[in-house]
Amino acid sequence: MAATKKGIYFAYPAGNILFEFALLVFLFGIESIRNFLGKKGNLTERLLSVVLSLLLTVPVVCGTCYFLWFQTYVLKADLIISIILLVFIAFQTLFAVFTLFTFEK
Repeated sequence: MAATKKGIYFAYPAGNILFEFALLVFLFGIESIRNFLGKKGNLTERLLSVVLSLLLTVPVVCGTCYFLWFQTYVLKADLIISIILLVFIAFQTLFAVFTLFTFEK
């Protein structure tokens, strides 16, 4: 919805709005896979799923930082949502590392 409002109310350079929308869809897909693997790895106590979830954290953080600092128009809502997402990712990463140590024992 915010992307639609931005596209209507702000003048974007050619191609930027499509790039940012494609990046948002890609980020949604990677984040969904990351959360699924983390949940699956935790429930089944499989290290590989948790490790893959941790590896997928890197592109998710990079994409979130792009939306936090580098997108064409950064609104206050974008800042708040991106910071909240980064805080959740930090906690999930911390818990995933604790989970890895727990599974090792």
